[in-house]
Amino acid sequence: MKNRNAVLCLAVLGLCQLTAAFGDRFAGLRDRVLNGQNNNGQNDPTTTTAEPASGRIIGGPPVVNHCTAPFNSMVALQVDAGSSTKLTYCTGTLVSPDTVVTAALCLIPFQDFPADVVKVIVGDRELNLPDRGEQMLSIDSFVIHPEFDGISGDNNIAVVKLRTPAVLGPCVQPMERYTSMPDVCESSIMTCRIAGWGAYSVDTAVNNSQPARYGDIRVFDDTFTRLVQSTKYQGLVSGPSAIMIPLPVHSVIGEAFEGSRIAACIYDWGSMVACNMGGTYKLRGVVANANCDIASLLVGTSASQIPMYITKIDSYQSWLDVCIANYANCATAM
Repeated sequence: MKNRNAVLCLAVLGLCQLTAAFGDRFAGLRDRVLNGQNNNGQNDPTTTTAEPASGRIIGGPPVVNHCTAPFNSMVALQVDAGSSTKLTYCTGTLVSPDTVVTAALCLIPFQDFPADVVKVIVGDRELNLPDRGEQMLSIDSFVIHPEFDGISGDNNIAVVKLRTPAVLGPCVQPMERYTSMPDVCESSIMTCRIAGWGAYSVDTAVNNSQPARYGDIRVFDDTFTRLVQSTKYQGLVSGPSAIMIPLPVHSVIGEAFEGSRIAACIYDWGSMVACNMGGTYKLRGVVANANCDIASLLVGTSASQIPMYITKIDSYQSWLDVCIANYANCATAM
């Protein structure tokens, strides 16, 4: 039950620190979680028929072949939610055989738990069915970025060290990390892919999608990200540091400011943002917040006012280099 309560805190708000600020505005969503309406696949009408691709994970097509990039680098973060229910509450990305990168908010609720209360599932596609290459691995320990701020959302990134390395194969492969190339135009505007086991629709926001789903987005450099913040999301100019705001892949700039919206949902936290560079997918960022259903629960806040934030991997290259090469120094490295 203690495990489940930690996930409930995460699921209701995304950040436990915000509970007091919003109080019973989230009672309806909280009650749905408490009533066990999670991870059961209800209202997920199909696990085999692909739908037209959209610029969001909600309603996005299911992953058909998880043994191809970038999907073979996805990992599910899972806890025991009680009554023999395993809850996949976040996603991460394998960046070395024994290292996973995810969002800090995925691990904040478990700081006072034994590390292995959270399991890492690699090689997974369909949550309730065995998949080729699937492995359940225990966590040895994890490190949340030393300067993570749960209120501002700054530095929303964490590293997980696995107790034993994943067995690599076609369905389980580490993903290279993106490094910025200022002189290359492609680095300023890139088409990327997000994927996770979050809600299939906003009407079932506390249910996992049983197959992983994906969507295509465009991400931009710092200059354009700040322009989007100040123009499209006018009350949220002061967003977290080291983030990107994505836009739907098929929109032009004018359309992007006229209500086009991209959404990650509950349980999509920590999902990879993988960009194809020269035929190789590289990890450009991790999904830092859910912006689908939570917005509709905020009094006086419309969904279009809440952007998706993506933590930029290239802003943390030095820290990640230390964490992967010498994990003992990860907690103090900057």
